[in-house]
Amino acid sequence: MKKQIAVCGGRSCKCFGGERIMDYISKEIKLSPGEENDEYSLEWAGCMGYCGQGPNVRINKTHFIFSADEKTIMDEIKKGGINRKGENINVETKDKLLGI
Repeated sequence: MKKQIAVCGGRSCKCFGGERIMDYISKEIKLSPGEENDEYSLEWAGCMGYCGQGPNVRINKTHFIFSADEKTIMDEIKKGGINRKGENINVETKDKLLGI
């Protein structure tokens, strides 16, 4: 299954290294934002609502990697991130409906 990788482009995540994380992922998977291949798609996302834990990366709409770091990001992407599905977060509008 293709992994859809979205790096948070919100102000806080960018301040805490979101652009650096995007550049690193882009080099590792040889894709620019907006591109895809058989294994990955890569894009910028709007604010994910976890500003205090940035920079953040979303995998396949429901899994997240918080406090992303170049040393571990590719391993975390391969693992698939943390499933936040049970927390009922609307990632399209960034509204926390229930949970954390």
